Amino acid sequence: MSSPALHPFVPNDYRKRVLAAVERRGGPDASDVFELYDIPVESAGALPDDVVAARIDEVWAFWQKHRDHPKYRVLVGRLVAEHETRSAALRFAAARAAQAGVVAARREVRDAERYRLLDSAIERLQARYGGIPTSKRAGLDDVGAMGGLTPDEVATRLRRYRTVDDGASTPQSSSTDSSSLTDRRLEQIDELLGEFNRLRDEAPTPTLFGLLLLTLDDADNRAEVQARTESLSQRARELGAGRMRAVIDELLLHVRDVLLGDPATAAAYADAMTGRIAEYLRPRIRAAVLIEDELLAEDRDFLRQEAIDRGAGPVGAERLIGSIAAEFGATVTSGVAAGQTAAAPRRDWAEPLREARGMLREGRPVQARSVLKRARRLAGDDVDAGRQIEAVADEVGRAIRDAQQRWRQAEADAAAGHHASALETLEWLARHASDIDILRTSGPGLAEALENSRRLLDAAPSDVGAVTPAGPVSAERTADGSIRVSWLPSPDSGASYRVVRHTPDGRQQTVGRTAATELEDGGSIGVDVPVYEVTTIVDGRHSVPTRSGETVEPAAPVGREPRVPDPDLPPVGGVAATADRVTFVWPPGVTEVMVVIRGDESPNAPDDPFSTPRKVTITRYELDGGFVIPAELARPCHVAVASCRRDPAGGLVIASSFGPDARAVAADEGR
Repeated sequence: MSSPALHPFVPNDYRKRVLAAVERRGGPDASDVFELYDIPVESAGALPDDVVAARIDEVWAFWQKHRDHPKYRVLVGRLVAEHETRSAALRFAAARAAQAGVVAARREVRDAERYRLLDSAIERLQARYGGIPTSKRAGLDDVGAMGGLTPDEVATRLRRYRTVDDGASTPQSSSTDSSSLTDRRLEQIDELLGEFNRLRDEAPTPTLFGLLLLTLDDADNRAEVQARTESLSQRARELGAGRMRAVIDELLLHVRDVLLGDPATAAAYADAMTGRIAEYLRPRIRAAVLIEDELLAEDRDFLRQEAIDRGAGPVGAERLIGSIAAEFGATVTSGVAAGQTAAAPRRDWAEPLREARGMLREGRPVQARSVLKRARRLAGDDVDAGRQIEAVADEVGRAIRDAQQRWRQAEADAAAGHHASALETLEWLARHASDIDILRTSGPGLAEALENSRRLLDAAPSDVGAVTPAGPVSAERTADGSIRVSWLPSPDSGASYRVVRHTPDGRQQTVGRTAATELEDGGSIGVDVPVYEVTTIVDGRHSVPTRSGETVEPAAPVGREPRVPDPDLPPVGGVAATADRVTFVWPPGVTEVMVVIRGDESPNAPDDPFSTPRKVTITRYELDGGFVIPAELARPCHVAVASCRRDPAGGLVIASSFGPDARAVAADEGR
């Protein structure tokens, strides 16, 4: 009888299926070794030791490669640091089988917690209807999602229960007639509003009406729209040249065409925006009215504010919530009018719940958790209250687990002398979990840890100069309003780079840390490009920093001759293409390439005047799983890839020709 085999290890699948789930739940402490090393717990004892060891090595190699991943850096850093301890229990069959029994029991407990909200809803429906009504079935998916369950997991759970036909039909989403407004126009508006929101540090602007400080309630008030448009146009003319001015000017063109042009187009736009808000509210209202067939005042007030935040006006928000609740056969509880009295259930828990939500938004999850305890005491056995409180408690719990994991990572970085990484993590905590140090029983608080980290980072270490600094640093604003910071690499092996932004008021902010030679900063708002400082880090040792605008050449390390760039760049090889993506093999030492695309024939050279060039960094390539061919380019098309490097002045130098294996054809999707 042959031994059981493991499923193949696929990096992209592992990142989406395992790493994302572990990050979402709060880190390794909310997981187990079988999930982390992608080994099925049910067959753990029967797997040969060499098969398990090979899987451990595959996962270990994946972690090593993703230590600088922008989203998972903290999580992967901890997994790498604890690899030896975690993997030890998996390497031998006897220990693996014993561990599998423990993990299986823990998973049952964890699953019971995840299913708690769903099981509570099912129990109430069973008691009220004698089964699961067909009209309530879809709403259970929304309740399950609150506990982190997928629709398939909900469906599996519901196989145990009888379905009853209560004669109600499932409500259908209403469609919006927006024939006078093209999808492409809506996409263009959305893209511009998205860029407008990224360029300013204020509450998001969801619609063209919001750009004018109006709501959808004002859609028919063309005189007010006209006056607000002229006012915004005047303010835009007072702005200096820059991306913000360009974005506002383009948005104003859409305002005049859509809101002030044909009234039918303005009405179609308002309907489209109302439809989006309705689609956002519908599953939330369905979950809120699932049990009692009634939308209570606390839920109504919360959902009304959610609708207003997305562009609706107060009148429209009330009307929309009422109509959606009616779709599900529910009534909306309204407040008591002046001069009237009504016996209403006590809702003392509502105020602390609202306070906890505010604390979570402000980055104080530990204090929010304390307030939720008071809300639970006041709620007693109120099922509706418990559902709302536990939904917020889940968010608070995830925030606290994430913050604790990052705090541990900061401590580990500081202990290892990696003060730049520690400072970056502590600054994140100051923004998103400023009260996490309340849970500490010893050691410095967050403010003291931040001060210590800044002081140690500012103090020149004894080995400064032993690490070769990066080459000249350049910074330029891109078309989307962010700033691309790039530099020549340090010749030292294993180097990573910390990028710090210096603002005119003297403040410093860590933008990020990367092993590449380029980083985009989307948090710098304004006309002027700030000064950026790049510090090379090797094994916890720091170089002297290099700032943008400086012309100093990087110093050569002791005992080593300065490197002279090779005029013959190594060729890119292994180029392959699908309908939407290009993959290839990066030559050693190359971190940027130029992808050249042409429709009629293969590009004859990297500077082919009839082609479309696109520069790609190794970081972007790894995040996207290749180079994504722009959707607007026709298929089929010919692609070729050439190596690039930076000259001493920071300019981009492209190879003069393509390698022998650097061309491919991207076919259309139908072929």
